[in-house]
Amino acid sequence: MITYKQTILPGVIELVPEVINDSRGSFTEVLHFDEFFAQTNCQPFVQENESTSVGGVLRGLHLQKDIASQAKLVRCTQGKVIDVAVDLREESDSFGKWVAVLLDSELKNQLYIPHQFAHGFLVISPFASFTYKVDNPYNPDEEFCISPFDAQISIPWQQLVEQYTGKPIETLFPNGFILSEKDLNGHTLNDYVTII
Repeated sequence: MITYKQTILPGVIELVPEVINDSRGSFTEVLHFDEFFAQTNCQPFVQENESTSVGGVLRGLHLQKDIASQAKLVRCTQGKVIDVAVDLREESDSFGKWVAVLLDSELKNQLYIPHQFAHGFLVISPFASFTYKVDNPYNPDEEFCISPFDAQISIPWQQLVEQYTGKPIETLFPNGFILSEKDLNGHTLNDYVTII
């Protein structure tokens, strides 16, 4: 059985499965497709991707523009990440707002992120493997990156780390976060509004 939990952002839904444990290990129903599509109105998935990252890696905030926009179902299959979705639907009352959910391979929870949301995550375990299903294929020409440190969005990464780990960020990541050059040079929310 899977419980669908609506987050503070309309349309962003956490999927929390029942994990059955016994002396042999565990069993989990990861996804019931008919139920999932009915709950989310997502279109069928066309691609599944996987990334691996060491602790302290911060990826995002990524999205694809216009007709290439992707809805995503994301899951951490090994380790733990703080997963973040940012509402970029210009007609939305929550435009520019964000929500953070801890994705944990032991809990086996997932997060559904609709179209026109930016997405990113921070690895808070020594290592993480991360998968995401999407309903539109990757299109590099339509990719857009917003800085995870954009002042207008204002995601408090340091406080989130301490909230979910109980440890100061300096203890976990003495050298700071690890970002790609693309993410370090990401656009602002104002750039997104202007360009889109």
